Amino acid sequence: REDDDPVKAAEAYRAAVTEGMPADSETAQMLQLRLGDMLYLQGMKEEAGVHFQKATEGKVELVKKLAQQRLRQQSIQKSMAETEAVLKN
Repeated sequence: REDDDPVKAAEAYRAAVTEGMPADSETAQMLQLRLGDMLYLQGMKEEAGVHFQKATEGKVELVKKLAQQRLRQQSIQKSMAETEAVLKN
């Protein structure tokens, strides 16, 4: 299964998103979320955030909420890392 390998899964999701699928389709929204997930697992957090943001712009409320949750989590983790860096100094 491709989801077991985040690199292969990200490649597959990226290909699916760029194959001329209408950007506002429900499928594209879910693909953006999953692509963000796979990029995040690879440590590509900024690029993941771009895809999470695109997923928030879709029509499916559940996917929109999941993407918003992931963006909030990213923000929390960034703030925690910054706080830890300040406390170490």
